[in-house]
Parts: sequence; structure tokens; C-alpha cells
Amino acid sequence: MAQPLDNPLVLTLDVGSTGVRARLFDRHGTRQKLKAKRPHTLTTPRDGGAVLDPVVVATACEVVIDEIVAGQASDTIIAVASDTLVPNIVGLDAAGTPVTPVYTWGDTRAHAAAVQLRTRLDPEDYHQRTGCFLHASYVPAKLLWLRQTAPELYHQVRRWVSLGEYLALRWFGEARCSLSVASWSGLLDRQTLQWDGPTLEALGLDVTMLGTLTDVGDTLHGLLPAYHRRWPALSAVPFLPTVGDGVGSNIGSDCMSGDRVALAIGTSGAMRVLLEGAPERLPAGLWCYRVDHRRVLLGGAVSNGTNVPEWLTQTLKLPPPNVLEPALAVLPPDGHGLTVLPLLAGERSPGWADDA
Repeated sequence: MAQPLDNPLVLTLDVGSTGVRARLFDRHGTRQKLKAKRPHTLTTPRDGGAVLDPVVVATACEVVIDEIVAGQASDTIIAVASDTLVPNIVGLDAAGTPVTPVYTWGDTRAHAAAVQLRTRLDPEDYHQRTGCFLHASYVPAKLLWLRQTAPELYHQVRRWVSLGEYLALRWFGEARCSLSVASWSGLLDRQTLQWDGPTLEALGLDVTMLGTLTDVGDTLHGLLPAYHRRWPALSAVPFLPTVGDGVGSNIGSDCMSGDRVALAIGTSGAMRVLLEGAPERLPAGLWCYRVDHRRVLLGGAVSNGTNVPEWLTQTLKLPPPNVLEPALAVLPPDGHGLTVLPLLAGERSPGWADDA
């Protein structure tokens, strides 16, 4: 009979818009010292695109896992958990090779397609059914936009997956989409927990082109031979399905009940509350995403956070923060009389303007 471990650890992988981070946590959720990070580049062409290279991101994930596994006793890691920026989507060919980049929530090029979808689907019914909006940040508009603007590329795709599914396909030869990531896409019925029929019909999309839905506890085991050799310490370790980064944000800020709201500011920003069960009716302007079959996240998000000061610094050649911040601190707010809405990556909550 195996002896219980003195200090069982979970290896966590966080895939964001600017980099990948890996870290170990103990059973109490306490961060361990060992960590690894690799940057990657979000490509933002002038037409409003915001895409990632799926192979570059996957390679970065594998490198940080290499570093963690090399620096930790092999028998202490009992699970691997991951989250990614959401929503995101990438198209694969019949061999499972990416033929498109990863289209992220920040890609605004599908704004006209979102407007068109509102003539095919009732916006309020869609919001109540999926918890999402007919907006460029969600997957339905992106798929319609790509089909209309790049039909040859669109028809090369045999399967649409999220980043987490692509990683699972590389490592296990099997892709599953968690209810969390699926609900963030705008393609999931939040009540039935199945891919949403009316939306697929409006897109002309066959359900077989989407992933197998799974809950957070349905783990993957048995790495493919190349990764079994690369990570022998993880060969028998369960990998949990990838969840949306907002779930990790609420867990990390200890906002796991309806009386606490998590406020997060990264590249974008959001406010989220975790609720048991699914609300019958959703407030206007707010989304509702699944955590698992029991719980949901209710809240709103803005597309502009730290990307605003980064853009200002690059464009206006601002001085470094240690010089700029004290100078700003002595000025009265809005003292110049000019107010700007910095919707550099478009607008989400609460207005959801497609042309911002």
C-alpha cells in the first residue's frame, strides 16, 4: 500500500496573452518557490487583429513544465491544472495541425459579423440561453467573419478547438473541452450544458467540428510516448481539463461564494462573483459562464487594462513609471478637461459596442 505523501503538490499552468507561467501549489493553496515563465507575443495588426501562434504558445508551455519537473522531486506532483485566456479558438486540419492562428477575445475584426448574427439570432434570447453576447469578442462572430473573409482557410479546418484542447491533443492525442472554456466561447447552452443548436445552425457549423464536452474532474492520463519520455515524473499524473482564467482569478483571490466579488486587472479587467446554480434570468450587460455543472461566474469585463498604459508608453514615449507616477499624483483628476475612453481593444461590458 502506497504511503501518503508528506507534501503533495499541484503543478499549475497559466496561459495568458503575453506569456506562460508555471508554479507549484500545496494542498492548502500555498505557492511554492519554484516557478517558471516564458513570454510570447500577441500579434496585433492595424486592422484590429489579436492573435497568437499556437505552436509558439504550446512550446512555451512545454518549456516551463520542463523547468518545474527538473527542479522538483518527481514523486510529489499529484496533478496538473491549467487555465488560459478565454475565449479563444484555433482551427486544426485532419492531422490535428493548426492551420489558423489562435483568435483571442481581443480580436475585433469580427464586429460586422456580430451585427449580421443579430439578424439570424435574437440577441436577448441568445444572451439568456448562452450567457454571452453577439459580439466580436466571442467565437460565433469570429467563425462567421473567417468564413466570409477567408473561405479557403476556413474550409481547411476539420476541427475547432481552444488552446487547452490543442495542448491536450499534443500531449495525450485526445482533446476535451471543459464546460468552463466552452461557456466562454458563446457556443454552449448554459442550462443544458450542450453545444447550442440554434447558434450552430445560424453558423452552418456541424457539431462534430467541436470538441467533446467534459467537466473539471474528468482527468486525462497516459501521456503520448514522446511526452512520457520527456516528463517521466508526470507519466501517471492526472491532467485536469483547462478552465477559463477567470475561474483561477476567483479562486486565487478567495472569492468562491456569492458574498465576495473578485476584481481583476491584467491586460484586460473584470469583476466576477461565483454562484451556486445557474440564474434563471441574467441582468442586461452581464455575462454568465460555467465553472462546472454546479457553479457559474456572473460578471462583466472590460477589454482594456494594462494594455492602455503600455500603449501610451510606447506611443507617447512616456518616462518610466518611477518618474511618471509622482508627476501624475500631484495633478487634479481630469484637470486638463479632456476625457478619453481608451477602448484600444474594443468595448465589452456593459455597452458591448461593436464599432468601438
